[in-house]
Amino acid sequence: MSVKAYLKDVAEMAAGEFKSGRLSRRDFMTICAAAGVSPLLLRGSPASAAANEVVMWNWGGDAVACHSDVFGKPFTEETGVGFAIDSSGPSEGSIKAMVESGNVTADVCDGDLFQAESLGSQGFLEPIDYSVVKKELFRNPDDAKEFGVAMVYYGYCLMYDSEKFGANPPTGWADFWDLEKFPGKRTLYKWGNGVFEAAMQADGVPMDQVYPIDMDRVLKKVREIKSETVFWGSGAEPQQLFQNAEVAMGMIYSNRALLAERDTKGRFKLIWNGGLSQAGGYIVPKGNPAGRENVMKFLASCQVPEKQVNLFKCLGQAPSNPAAVDMVPPELKRYNSTDPENYALQVHADNHWYAQNYEAALEAYLNEIAS
Repeated sequence: MSVKAYLKDVAEMAAGEFKSGRLSRRDFMTICAAAGVSPLLLRGSPASAAANEVVMWNWGGDAVACHSDVFGKPFTEETGVGFAIDSSGPSEGSIKAMVESGNVTADVCDGDLFQAESLGSQGFLEPIDYSVVKKELFRNPDDAKEFGVAMVYYGYCLMYDSEKFGANPPTGWADFWDLEKFPGKRTLYKWGNGVFEAAMQADGVPMDQVYPIDMDRVLKKVREIKSETVFWGSGAEPQQLFQNAEVAMGMIYSNRALLAERDTKGRFKLIWNGGLSQAGGYIVPKGNPAGRENVMKFLASCQVPEKQVNLFKCLGQAPSNPAAVDMVPPELKRYNSTDPENYALQVHADNHWYAQNYEAALEAYLNEIAS
């Protein structure tokens, strides 16, 4: 038996124990996360669980400990409702499959805000109760959508090698695309966000006019530099590329920029100019096991500014509550995508465009970089 098959078998046994009542939901989710298996993929996985525990479905890594410590533990202390994490990754397709199966195991999913529109319009999400969650505590009106809320922000920004370009550093994406003036390997995000906007700017489009994105222009620009570009899919990859000085410039998550600067002792430096500011969406799958009342209480508890600042310190995800933005320590402000100075330098993601166009745009982009 392969290791993968063995781990799935362990998770299958845990599902049976959970269904019989001999294993708690928290322990069941922990076992699934450790095995790298999503509960919705297990035969006989229970369709629902005790209503006194909220399960967040996220992408794992440091987000597990940070969300547990910053949002989960205080929520349990305040309400008596438990908190657990499924770290197997809530892709849009997985959320659809979970709801369609009737085997809903998550209460809140940590995704992109545009999914609130794309999944909500198809009937896969619960509407947000704004008598509990407070609209006035969000940075932008668009942060409070019918089927999701923006609790955090993150950015896709540019980093460059200051040893290589110290006397003549790049200032934006036009320089990134200029291989003659700024020679060296590049790195860009495999899944398109941020790259679409960067390519439009490199092609001469002003920052505030990149939407609607012209994918023909984007693909043409990507074609110009793809032979000199490493495409990364997880946040740790560009950090490693910078640490090893394998690229001269690249796109990176803003919450990884601090780590990259630290790892390279300041050799690689962050540029906000022309980066993409995108809201992370907390969305609630239709028929969530903990019930609407508990999950709405959880979402409201995440709006507390002190908690959002603590999540930023722990994970680097920027706060959406304006009061929290003002509480970020001065030495960390340059890494905060929602700090007013940084926010003014970025493209602000058009969630409606992403909801309507991302699937087709991503397919075209992936085909281009694979050819």
